[in-house]
Amino acid sequence: MTGRSLRLDTLHHAALRVKDVNKAVEWYRQRFCCEVEYQDATWAMLKFANVRLAFVLERQHPPHIALLGEPADFGTPTSHRDGTSSIYLKELQQSFLAGATGALDASLASKPK
Repeated sequence: MTGRSLRLDTLHHAALRVKDVNKAVEWYRQRFCCEVEYQDATWAMLKFANVRLAFVLERQHPPHIALLGEPADFGTPTSHRDGTSSIYLKELQQSFLAGATGALDASLASKPK
């Protein structure tokens, strides 16, 4: 932890690959109390009390977890269509990707609820 604060990092969301984004959103909304922050045919973001859950299509995104932070601290960030940037990092077991996501929280918080 050299050079890092003792403050815990913030998990923004976990992203699951699904075959049909709309069906996944419907299934979760029928069973759990959550809000749809964003949804289109290719991806969606559900907000729970403590974390967000994203649904992504295989051809567009890998399954991943996103932590808030400065993406440039980990390499060259990629810009996304929603104006955010991130970087994907392979974790030790390479079973999923972890990434730093910048500006995402602020952009979602500014949307009307």
